[in-house]
Amino acid sequence: MTKHLVWPLAAVLAGCAVWPSAPTDTPLNSLVGSWQVVSIDDTEPMRAVELTFEADGYTGTDGCNRLFGDYQLIDGELTSIGASTRMACEPEVMKQASAVNKVMLAARAIEREQQVLLLTDEHQLVLEPIQD
Repeated sequence: MTKHLVWPLAAVLAGCAVWPSAPTDTPLNSLVGSWQVVSIDDTEPMRAVELTFEADGYTGTDGCNRLFGDYQLIDGELTSIGASTRMACEPEVMKQASAVNKVMLAARAIEREQQVLLLTDEHQLVLEPIQD
């Protein structure tokens, strides 16, 4: 039942979010696309972690639950408002999911080095583009 309550609540919260209008210093097109997390704090994910950024928000999976939300790039930081489903997985997978969610929901540095995207807060995600 909890899973079903999260979606409507997230939709309401996302609809209520008011972002200040400010220029972004990192082009959105450098972030837009589908990415696979290849490292969480220098450790390979136990399950696939994928994020898809579009101009109007992001979706993905943390290896256990679905993620979705809105984001902005301001002054080299990625700030987002989001939510996820709340299914239970094995304890180690839940630890991985927790690290991914903390990075996605806290202001953090974002860097783009060639084909690698780095998202950093107290944890670091290393992402590579998903090739079609």
